[in-house]
Amino acid sequence: MIALKLTLLLDEALGEAIDVPSALEAAQRAAQSVCEQLGLPALPTLSLERAKLPYRLAALRLEETLCRHADSLESQLFSAQRHALYAPHHKAEIAAWLREQPERLAPFLGAFVEAVLSQNAALLLTEPIAAAYRDQLPEALMDYPIERLRQILVPLLALRVSLRAHELIAAALQEDSDELSEALFAALRPKRLPIRCSEATLRALTENATEEEQALFSLMHNGLFEELGVQLPSLAFVVDDSLAFNQFRLHLNDLPSLVWQGLNADQVLVNGTVEQLSACGVPAQPAYTAVNGRLVALAHRADAEAIRAEGFYVWTPFGHLVLQVSALLRQHSALFMCQRLAQRALEQIEIAFPALAEAVRTRLSAAMLARLLRALLAEQVGLRNMRAICEALVTYDYIVVPPDQIAFDDRLQVSVPLPLEAGLLAFVRKRLSLQLTQQAARERTPIPVYLLTPELEQAIAEAPEQACQRLLTALREQLAQRPELTPIVLCASDKRAALRALIGLELPQVRVLAYQELVPEVALQPIARL
Repeated sequence: MIALKLTLLLDEALGEAIDVPSALEAAQRAAQSVCEQLGLPALPTLSLERAKLPYRLAALRLEETLCRHADSLESQLFSAQRHALYAPHHKAEIAAWLREQPERLAPFLGAFVEAVLSQNAALLLTEPIAAAYRDQLPEALMDYPIERLRQILVPLLALRVSLRAHELIAAALQEDSDELSEALFAALRPKRLPIRCSEATLRALTENATEEEQALFSLMHNGLFEELGVQLPSLAFVVDDSLAFNQFRLHLNDLPSLVWQGLNADQVLVNGTVEQLSACGVPAQPAYTAVNGRLVALAHRADAEAIRAEGFYVWTPFGHLVLQVSALLRQHSALFMCQRLAQRALEQIEIAFPALAEAVRTRLSAAMLARLLRALLAEQVGLRNMRAICEALVTYDYIVVPPDQIAFDDRLQVSVPLPLEAGLLAFVRKRLSLQLTQQAARERTPIPVYLLTPELEQAIAEAPEQACQRLLTALREQLAQRPELTPIVLCASDKRAALRALIGLELPQVRVLAYQELVPEVALQPIARL
């Protein structure tokens, strides 16, 4: 086992009364669990440091790299540990709750470390750990180049795929083709995803569910296929008595999601506000949906029929579970796109447009097509219009235009030429402008957008790491002022991917669009210039 240095940074708001040994033990146990699930010969060693963290209570450093995680993570952990439905909470509120009973901190930090390492799994394969992993493979691979091994295996870890299948991986490495990562991902990715809960939870859930409710998972699969255009893995309940009653977690490939709290048997979730239900004479409490974090209402199940009669949609405990699973599968659909599914999508196009499919095959490998489709899914861009996607791939062209000018040209406009895959992705998104515009305008028009100052755009291009914190700070301030808005940032086509990479992990709810990705007729409402 190779030592893996982890440093847990804790904010001053947590106070001084911290049981350091218990906190480190829980965090180390969680880190070891992630490494074991991924099949890595690593032995995490943790230390704890005090820090001043402006927006968070905790952060994790892996060797010398600060791991990134979503701003909402601590609220999600806080809600689950209190056996409550998810709701956003301020840092001070969470810190006060943890200070009340110091023994709460150890499980909180254990869950935190597990979640952050799962999100940053690609960072775990350091050179020493890669060398130790190579030593576990057959002797014929003992001289396999470490850097080449990391190039192949790191993308698998980024997709939350375990490296425990030594024989399969060793056989693939001996072939040494150019697209080994994608071939291995297609072979290794799980075909079934467990939904974990306790035996008592599963019994209560299934005993109270009607036949119509039990059919909801099939309807969910069909609905997600219609929306996303990708066949998702099947699901299966797995008993896990380490989870509290009425708590669940879904495996996303080989690593589990965060734990979430389900509805009690006497509760329903309603797609209306507390004020709307109060006007109908129905008592309710505020709650948040898993789909978009919008404020909805939590009501008594006894009032369900009266609520439906007023025209509201009602989720029972089983329906709420399906809603949560659906939101996770949609959010992480990119994790399931492999070259086999990409080839299958192309075969469907070939039925009606054989010449188009052949042109795509001539221009792109199956692995490259899979990566492009995965990149679309990563930002919730569905693949239903595969014809438009394929046409864009075979007609891709670009024109170099200075950043202070606009060209009336159907080609992709960039200030500097992009690498091939980046250019193809940007051009596909441009061709899907109607779809992207409809998604952006789903909640309101004019579409509220944030713009970037020319200085910030230039800083992102020249020094992205320095510009990142400035941009995140500006966005956080805006989101705090206008929490009701779905945040969209507009920028130039050749800056969009880099900008999304800078903010996507911390603020996954923020959508980044290029000007060319919106149809010209759409009305925009600039909210602020960052």
